[in-house]
Amino acid sequence: MQMAGVMVLTKIDPNSIEEFQLWLDNKHPKSSIGGHPFEIKRGGNSTHIDLYIHKEKLFKREEIFLEISAGAINRLAEAVLIANALHRKKIPINIRHADSTRKRILGQDNYGIIPEYMFHAYAERHFNSDQDVFDTIHYKDLGRYKRRIKPFISWDILPMLKPVVKENI
Repeated sequence: MQMAGVMVLTKIDPNSIEEFQLWLDNKHPKSSIGGHPFEIKRGGNSTHIDLYIHKEKLFKREEIFLEISAGAINRLAEAVLIANALHRKKIPINIRHADSTRKRILGQDNYGIIPEYMFHAYAERHFNSDQDVFDTIHYKDLGRYKRRIKPFISWDILPMLKPVVKENI
């Protein structure tokens, strides 16, 4: 299945700057989503690498640049290699969430501990962005290292649960 923006992009004249601009601005007659990200390295819903096309005003002129994004830890190294290759070719590129990517590569990020009933996919969304949590783990999976790691764990206080009392039904 092709995404609508990708399908239109493949139908525009590859040598036409005007058609590309219309596509990027979401003004092409056949366009529905404009500068949609391209999945340049396949994977699952959260384990692929995306390439975005952006337009930004820099120093009173519009510039088009690329941005690469890899959410999964196992894709970070590949995304950085791709970004470096494009940079060496003098193609302007950004790495989406560059600061968090650097922290993850250097092992300076945090893991979120989640309940066993919760799946890892997208579980990092349950943490505040200032907590630098990009990956999650179940406490039991720490295994024999629990004692060593416990001093580095900070726990959030859970809200008090109150039972709901219903009248006779």
